[in-house]
Amino acid sequence: MLARAVLIAALYATGVPAAMVQAGDYPSVQAAVNANPGRLVWLADGTWSLRERVRLDEDSASGLVGPGRLEQTNPAEPVVEVEHCRGALLRDLTLTRPAGSSATAPAVLVDDAPDLRLEDLQITGNAAPRGAIEIRRADGVTVRGCRITDYTALAVDDRTGPPDSANARLYGYAFRCLDGSGIVVRESRGIALLDNQIRETRWRPTAAVQREQRLGELVDGRYPPTAGLLGGEVRRTGAVQNWHQGSAILVTSPTTTRGVLLRGNRIEQAAQGIDLHADQVTCTANQIDNALIGIKLTHGCRGALVAQNLLSRIDLWGILLNPGSASTPDNRDEGVVIADNLILDPGYGDAWWNWGARREQAAGTWAIYLDGPQVPTAPALRAVLIRGNVVRAGAVPRYHCALGLAPQGRDAAGAAVYPEGLTVVDNLFEPGVAGVCNVPGVMPR
Repeated sequence: MLARAVLIAALYATGVPAAMVQAGDYPSVQAAVNANPGRLVWLADGTWSLRERVRLDEDSASGLVGPGRLEQTNPAEPVVEVEHCRGALLRDLTLTRPAGSSATAPAVLVDDAPDLRLEDLQITGNAAPRGAIEIRRADGVTVRGCRITDYTALAVDDRTGPPDSANARLYGYAFRCLDGSGIVVRESRGIALLDNQIRETRWRPTAAVQREQRLGELVDGRYPPTAGLLGGEVRRTGAVQNWHQGSAILVTSPTTTRGVLLRGNRIEQAAQGIDLHADQVTCTANQIDNALIGIKLTHGCRGALVAQNLLSRIDLWGILLNPGSASTPDNRDEGVVIADNLILDPGYGDAWWNWGARREQAAGTWAIYLDGPQVPTAPALRAVLIRGNVVRAGAVPRYHCALGLAPQGRDAAGAAVYPEGLTVVDNLFEPGVAGVCNVPGVMPR
């Protein structure tokens, strides 16, 4: 930490800090922010303890910069909130909570803050069933060079709901889980997530952790349980298998969020690496190691380029296309290119015991999988190009097939129908336990 502070100070050695407001000249960081509208506030090296959030808005300072460490001791409060302002900047800060604690709030909470820049932040120990960074209704945001560590918490995923709600119709149960996300983006356009590092080191989805914490066990929710459409297996077994929740990066709000660039991000030990529910997305040159799911596109992803990513030790799906429950005829999953990705050692992560190992021929693990519609109202996938990808097994293959295709529906004769416009060409797929692809004739070259 000292070396980093010295380096950051050197970057400003030309006198830039002197031109900024010094937070130490005020009774608190918030006092400095309130007293200097439109200016940058410099936080010198050291720990600044908080019980309430530091809030930036249209009447406050335009940003916080410096090597200072903001420690939020109130688990229900964000560390920093940016709301109703344009062009704000958070740079070089460390945002944290007391060691070993958990929280219910993000570290950085953003709402209606277009053109915000979050650069070179260190966010550590914000263990919460939320995003460490949460962005909502903020177009043109850039998150660059941030390091997010240990964002996962023990939690209850409550999928109950009032009568006729989506939760009641689809699920209707609650369960113990690991949950938490690194970066969450909602209802926003023109977003760039660049060169961030997101790691979890405390919670791993091992069998011992599952037993000790009773993960997957059903518990009471806020509403009575219901027989949801997707809850049949849960009712039969009395538990869920998908108790490892959250995403290192979640970009969501189908039909609203669009124009997103994810490039050069490094993700280690995640439930879902990159989870996309948006349109016009470029996801390239990212590295994801040891995750349940590598890259997932669902709930109406239209116009997505997934290219030149390196995925290693993924235990369920390396790359998944899934017409989800929010997919509709006006919000289809279509126009997707999966190209030049390298998928190494599928099934060699921490969670394989819970997925591929439980099914004959490792049928729970696939390098690339095109799923069928999640609910009857979801339209089929269409216009998908799978080109130039490489899948390589570990010492012994632990995945069913390199490419898996689920039926998108049935024709008049009852035969399975697969995605319209699906093209699979020039891939280098090492066979899994059951071969290269589960559907004959799909791989002409």
